[in-house]
Amino acid sequence: MMLANPRSAWTVGADFSLTQLPVDTLWAEGSGRELAIGAAHALQATCAGISAKEIIRAAVETAIARDIRCGGTAWIAELPAGADATA
Repeated sequence: MMLANPRSAWTVGADFSLTQLPVDTLWAEGSGRELAIGAAHALQATCAGISAKEIIRAAVETAIARDIRCGGTAWIAELPAGADATA
């Protein structure tokens, strides 16, 4: 699981430990982690006009399509700029 607010993002471990994620770094969690990160890196390197939102959606969909332990559909929420981080 991952948590985020407009200022930072964290990964939540199986023991509920929190690890703050590096800024401007692709990150994923779960069984399809490597597939999602690989797809995102490939898209960044080869598709100059693609938006960050499109990269994230494609990366999650790649993991779902190619990892038998991933299922469902991509659920992606965007934090609005200037959102109150205390809410």
